Amino acid sequence: MAGTADRIVVLDRGRTVLAQSAAEFTARSAAARVVVGTPHHAELAAVLTDGGATVVRAGLSGPGRLAVTGMTPEGVGALATEHGIVILELDTRRPTLEEVLDELCAISRTVSAESGPEGGR
Repeated sequence: MAGTADRIVVLDRGRTVLAQSAAEFTARSAAARVVVGTPHHAELAAVLTDGGATVVRAGLSGPGRLAVTGMTPEGVGALATEHGIVILELDTRRPTLEEVLDELCAISRTVSAESGPEGGR
């Protein structure tokens, strides 16, 4: 979608609440993720979580790959080394426009469900 959309407009009940370039929207809306590949994914996930990071496996191809937010690649590497965990891949990845929109839609659905059928009115 980023290749075909150059501006993003978000409407709420007919009112424009956001109008930005696709690049600004993606950068503002979602943090970069550190992608880590390791044969010891469960052990590394526990170490990183204890270190204050958020770790998920969803949406990544290949076994043993983790997506980490809240920690730099250097921090991930240092904790893995400190605990003797082998890392096969370590990369920083910004989310795609589609991933940002999916996250916003999920948040919107959660807020709508919590506020009830009348949308919190």
